[in-house]
Amino acid sequence: MNRRAAALSGEDEDILYVEFSADEKANPNDRKQWAIANPSFPHRTTETAILRMKKLLGSEDSFKREALGIWDETSLTRKAVNFDKWAACSISSTDVPRDGIRVFAVKFSIDGSAIGLAAATRPANGPVHVEAIKQAPSSNGTAWLIDWLVERKESTAQIVIEGKSGVGYLVNALRTEGIPESVIKTPSADEAIAAHGMFESAITDNGITHISQKALDDQIKPAVKRKIGNNGGFGWASPDGGTVVLFDAVTFAFWGAKTTTRNPRRKAVFL
Repeated sequence: MNRRAAALSGEDEDILYVEFSADEKANPNDRKQWAIANPSFPHRTTETAILRMKKLLGSEDSFKREALGIWDETSLTRKAVNFDKWAACSISSTDVPRDGIRVFAVKFSIDGSAIGLAAATRPANGPVHVEAIKQAPSSNGTAWLIDWLVERKESTAQIVIEGKSGVGYLVNALRTEGIPESVIKTPSADEAIAAHGMFESAITDNGITHISQKALDDQIKPAVKRKIGNNGGFGWASPDGGTVVLFDAVTFAFWGAKTTTRNPRRKAVFL
């Protein structure tokens, strides 16, 4: 459930909800509005810190929501995917395809706090299969991630890396470890939009498989769509400030498996 909506509606009498928000039509560059939304500005929270957050969040809509407390009420009711259809795509672990084109995806969360790792296999016949592999705080570093990917480099068709922070370092580290440039893919904004659209369509058309994973399901079920650009593009977001880093990771793994033309001709084993 959207905890903010529940608090505002009074559904849960045990919740004390305090929200500092800029004016609904506020200019996101107005420093006076920054102060309304963040009482610690500019003394404890500096202008430099807010500008850094604005850069990391990328889109104006994300900055208005995360930094200024201006919520897109329409988007909050627009579920990312039909969860019943997602659940219907679940298969037994014994039915997971073991051979095919293997792709891994790494997603750095928008705020830079978490890393998600996912895998996808495109078998010779049948739909692409996806699995969440691991979610970890960015404070743990990326050494574990580099070792994990390098260990599997010979049988990996593509590694998709997406996010605002950490991408450049990870790409350079993987290249240093001998992973070819052709294996590593950092999606453009248009490709990110395409990835989310393809993932949504695959669920609707039963064109994807997955095993039941609570951590992933817990991100997908409440997730909503967030606007990207002005041409109908969208991504995923949590309605209550949580993370969708695993959801995004499996989305990009699926997209990579569907679009890559590389084939290392090796057996695909996730773990």
